[in-house]
Amino acid sequence: MTGNAPNQRPVISLGLSPVLVAVELLGAIALLLGVLLIVKFWAVLPDRIPIHFGLGGAG
Repeated sequence: MTGNAPNQRPVISLGLSPVLVAVELLGAIALLLGVLLIVKFWAVLPDRIPIHFGLGGAG
């Protein structure tokens, strides 16, 4: 370690690989698409959405 302070830690700067950039962009696009779909279809959603279904499929 170089430096005068005893608690100084090294700083590592990692670049972004093209694969990491692509994965980050795809994740951001998927999140945005999910939000946009909810906003678009908000008006046609029922007032109460069943969250549990019995064996017969009834909510």
